[in-house]
Amino acid sequence: MMLTRLLILLSFIVAVQAKADTYPEVVFDNSLISGVYAKSETHSEGGSWVENIDRHLPVSDSIFFTPGNALSLRYQNANGGNWEAAVKYSRQKFSYRITSKDVLVLKLYVNSAKTTTKQLPLLSIRQKNRDSEKVNLTNFIEDFNVDTWMDVRIPISELNGIDYDSAIKAVVFHQQGEGSHHLYIDQIEFLPTNYSKAKLTSPAVLSKVYPFDKHIQLQWQLPLTPSIRYVKIYRSEDNKNFEAVGIRPISMQGSLDYIPVLDKTYYYKIAWVDYDYKESPFSAVQQVKPTKLADDQIFDFIQRAHVNYFIDNFDINSGMHTPFKQEGKTVVSTNETGLALLSLLIGVDREYFSRRNFTLRTKRIVDFLGSVPDRHGIFASYYDGRKKDAIHLDSRPNYSLTATTTIFQALLIARQYLDGDDADEKYVREKITKLWENINWPALVMADTEDVLVSDVGVLQELTNIKPLGGLNQSMNSYILAAASAKNGISASGFLNNLTLEYEEFDSFSIDSIEGLDTGKVVTDQRKLNKTLANDMQDLDNTLRRQNMVKDTVLYGVNVPFGELTNRNLLSMYMPFLTIDPRLANTESYRFAEILKNYTDYVKRRDNESGRGTRNVDIWGYDSETDERAAFHINPAISISSVSVDYEKGLQALLALYHNYGDILLTEYGFRSWLDLKNSDVSDEYLSVNQASVAIMIENARTGLIWKLYREIPEIKAVQEKIFVENTLN
Repeated sequence: MMLTRLLILLSFIVAVQAKADTYPEVVFDNSLISGVYAKSETHSEGGSWVENIDRHLPVSDSIFFTPGNALSLRYQNANGGNWEAAVKYSRQKFSYRITSKDVLVLKLYVNSAKTTTKQLPLLSIRQKNRDSEKVNLTNFIEDFNVDTWMDVRIPISELNGIDYDSAIKAVVFHQQGEGSHHLYIDQIEFLPTNYSKAKLTSPAVLSKVYPFDKHIQLQWQLPLTPSIRYVKIYRSEDNKNFEAVGIRPISMQGSLDYIPVLDKTYYYKIAWVDYDYKESPFSAVQQVKPTKLADDQIFDFIQRAHVNYFIDNFDINSGMHTPFKQEGKTVVSTNETGLALLSLLIGVDREYFSRRNFTLRTKRIVDFLGSVPDRHGIFASYYDGRKKDAIHLDSRPNYSLTATTTIFQALLIARQYLDGDDADEKYVREKITKLWENINWPALVMADTEDVLVSDVGVLQELTNIKPLGGLNQSMNSYILAAASAKNGISASGFLNNLTLEYEEFDSFSIDSIEGLDTGKVVTDQRKLNKTLANDMQDLDNTLRRQNMVKDTVLYGVNVPFGELTNRNLLSMYMPFLTIDPRLANTESYRFAEILKNYTDYVKRRDNESGRGTRNVDIWGYDSETDERAAFHINPAISISSVSVDYEKGLQALLALYHNYGDILLTEYGFRSWLDLKNSDVSDEYLSVNQASVAIMIENARTGLIWKLYREIPEIKAVQEKIFVENTLN
């Protein structure tokens, strides 16, 4: 009964365009980790000092402007000394560029009685490695008071040295004056000069409240009132004394609240909040009494939350997945739309996303793909969802075979699934087949080879046609698709011939997913790559130098035939097997189910032994061994996705993450992209590849749905029978 209620509730959450816990223009609203804000950085010298924890600002959970915390800035000014505290812009997928018409707004609370306006810090805006000129906060406070929240509004036009073409890196506070002082700072954001100021006179509407273990799901009904900016959540244990426990942007139609104790009654109400943080009348109170969920119910709950990320996060015109916002454009992702389709299909099969909605969204996607520019039937990684232009995020126009592989796998699976007589389902099947037959696979084979596919095609053919695909990665899927095409296919030999080979010169550069990338660095790296490629055109044999990946290595007591994972994490090895059933992926030389099991054991043992912040043997899955920025990032998707390889390991990892860190890691859209226990930090966003991997691998472990659909596609079935041996389940 509990599970049924969960599925019904979550099916009500409607589609919106921007998906994050806050707005892109917000620099700080809350720290997800109590005690410290890891996305800040302090520095002091001489006799000056600023309070910090490992060079990060502390946070207060007792004094705040918006729940549940505020930055604590305690400092000591000294002659000849200096300090600064930078509050970083932390979004992975967004970059915010201010305009001259913006206003920087923050809330300030002076907690030290002797502090005057002369001791308030100076402020600058950091872009790249330079700061704007500093301004005095005093000049932008109308009514200075101690022990109360004050509104600070700084027109960007008042700051000299702003580069309007560069993204914001941080808002920085600097020493001014003498003595010791203590401030609280909250809700740092950029707002337009003019915004709707219509008064919120109608009560908010809290529609439903449902318990799921220690998470309480709230759902509300938002009116189309332009002055509503946030939804503020209040909780009580006695229906008398309500405490503000959360604030959510209007892009969200519901929220999860984490409660401290089970088996007691809680009461909730909400209010709409305008741009000046004035609240509407409260909603009616809803009460709920949570109880503990069984392990399988937690599995359902978490899988559904990850699917929900894709239910909500799409462009309504094209139906495509929207990975990030860009001013003046609706950026949609080819690669991530493929992941979204597979996740949504699972939602349909589990009856928390309607088959009708799935069909209509897929119809929009295929119509969109049929109208955008391509090369030999290969799509660009990104498009403008409105204008239908290709968007190239590096320094050369290219069309990505990897991104196209991901979306065509999903489209062919959708074609297999949508087998009804409904006119729209028939239309979708026919359109997918037409797009599929439009790919000219022989044109994607590298010159002077018989079966080596290129990763990109584009305008600058001489620079793009010499980057081949190969190795134990998603190129496996590309070779299967290339051989599966009855109209324009290539030999199935490409799969086995390129499986154990990697191309030493140009191994792993890819921009199929912008998430987590520094786009400025991408452009720089790509220019370096282009120069190298141009130089190497004089020696094609050198450009094509192959390196055998087979290492036959034993690591942590486990045989790993392709050696250690250094430049990638375990999730990248799992990716081909979102669709390929590893139990059937047997060649004369390899049993991929066994290989994946061995690599899972090796990575778990390696991560447990490193002990980077956790003492729990079931919490593992570090993002990177080589990237210092990600070396301590536990990516929940890595260990949870192992459930389709080793069910017990994946289940225990999921339960450990949920029970130990569910309060900060799990949201309406599943697990956040990483948790850093050593540095007391957690991502404030999500990655499509993570959300999809968790949803798909859980389903494959339970029912094998995606695996079954993929292998039943007639074209795919014929190729797999050529490539794989012992084509029966154990």
